[in-house]
Amino acid sequence: MTEKKQAIRAAVAAHLISTGLTGHGIRALASAAGTSDRMLIYYFGSKDELLHESLMLVVEGLALQLGQEIGAERLDYADLLETLTVLCQ
Repeated sequence: MTEKKQAIRAAVAAHLISTGLTGHGIRALASAAGTSDRMLIYYFGSKDELLHESLMLVVEGLALQLGQEIGAERLDYADLLETLTVLCQ
């Protein structure tokens, strides 16, 4: 992945985190990434692919944070839910 594509993906991910996941047109996403809608399509092929890759970046970041908080220990559902509840407060 090129540096430009990574930068766009990161900018869109940050935009989605700060503004929510709904109501984003391709032009608004392009503006948030500091580029044009045509460049988004060039790099990602479609808005859906851009959103997919950007959300995967968010998920990877959350998984990393969660791993740092709970470690490699495998928790059952109840313990995981309790831990997440405490972390989210």
